[in-house]
Amino acid sequence: LYKLGHPVTVYERDDRIGGLLRYGIPEMNLGKKLVQRRVDLMRHEGIDFQTGVNIGEHMSLADLKSRYHAVLLSVGAKWANDVAIPGRTLQGIHFAMEFLHPVTKTLLDSRVGDNSKFDQLPINPRGLRVIVLGGGDTAADCVATSLRLGCKSVTCLEIMDQPPDARNQHSNPWPEWPRIYRVEYAHEEAIAKQGSDPRQYNVMTKEFVGSEDGKVVGLRPVRCQWVDGRPPETPGPERPLECELTLIAIGFRAAATYVPDHPLVALNCSPRYAHPGANSRR
Repeated sequence: LYKLGHPVTVYERDDRIGGLLRYGIPEMNLGKKLVQRRVDLMRHEGIDFQTGVNIGEHMSLADLKSRYHAVLLSVGAKWANDVAIPGRTLQGIHFAMEFLHPVTKTLLDSRVGDNSKFDQLPINPRGLRVIVLGGGDTAADCVATSLRLGCKSVTCLEIMDQPPDARNQHSNPWPEWPRIYRVEYAHEEAIAKQGSDPRQYNVMTKEFVGSEDGKVVGLRPVRCQWVDGRPPETPGPERPLECELTLIAIGFRAAATYVPDHPLVALNCSPRYAHPGANSRR
């Protein structure tokens, strides 16, 4: 927009520009110097970045519409997918971004060599058995971050089948992204530290197990095999898995609920990503 001659102002709720690239992806996976370099280039070109501004709190959407000719909402998909199973409300079960965001912010706010602030993290995996639900990039980041913060162990449960070593030319032809088995940096670190790949495939979580004081102490898994797009359970008992921290990293649906529910916002989106009850039009 700026290169087309339009003056552009960007309002950001966080204290730094970058969104998911800044706070959602750990430093070891995406160096923040690269993010800052891009921000500096855009600022030098003339884009006005305003941080620490929460639209709806510091400024209303109506104010924005009165000040500017057009308003573009680029707030990201922060509505995370959840697991609706017994025990979900136990203490020690968190969404991935609730864990990753404070870790990166603490790192950026700390001086080089000063690790004291990490002891004050709201979600600290140090000395805990961690289970990550999910098998994507965010789940891998949770694995690596937990290891680097000193967790006792980390296991990654994936409901999907293990991908093949080579691309299936019929179901996954070029130029689609190749759905193949990969060992990412997080898995390599887990193998080096724990002696084995942390991922377990075809595992569905049926229930979280809690202690008398309401804290998660494990979960009950069940094996499953995908048939016609559904993962029916495989008969047979499954040994409960112990954990003191569970991180949910099974993808995201849409923007935070207050965005599409605002009366000044009209959405045009796929039903898959629409909020229940949102004022969407298709």
